[in-house]
Amino acid sequence: PRYWPTVWSALEAASLEESTLSVRLAAIEQFYQSVETQLGEDCLDRLIAQLDFNILESCLEGFFVSLRNRSTQNAGNQSIAWRTVIGFVKVCTDRIARSGKFKTPIDDIHARLLRLERLHSALNLRRVRRSETVRAVPAIVLEEIYELIDPSSSRNPFRNESLRWRNFALALLMLHQGLRRSEIL
Repeated sequence: PRYWPTVWSALEAASLEESTLSVRLAAIEQFYQSVETQLGEDCLDRLIAQLDFNILESCLEGFFVSLRNRSTQNAGNQSIAWRTVIGFVKVCTDRIARSGKFKTPIDDIHARLLRLERLHSALNLRRVRRSETVRAVPAIVLEEIYELIDPSSSRNPFRNESLRWRNFALALLMLHQGLRRSEIL
């Protein structure tokens, strides 16, 4: 167990549903792992306790970049994880600053966190929407199809008149009614 997530979940997240709490704690754990990767040691509890905001700010920026990369690769929404981590750091540093043991004013900490939020709010952590495929047949293609399936057309590839009329009816059903081959049969 980690100290600050335990404090946070007991004091701030007590009213959350179990599933929501687990998602948020997982985001906080990702932040802990990100800090360990960035600094080479598991020291986030110490950084928060000492209000070492220069390093905290750098770690938050690194975490944001990793979330941004993850959302691009997985096409997933990482904005909840970002908001959770910013809120977690804000609550923890706020509690420590209010204790009066440090010279860092609360307003300075809030201003730096707000700057980070605003700096990164313009960047999107949400899933990237894929462009939709066009499902309508262009008019020029439809004209070409109608010319080919017209029973009286010289370009109609079918040999006898009954096949021409049958295939003309099938093509009209497929084009106008949106029927599949199995539905027509």
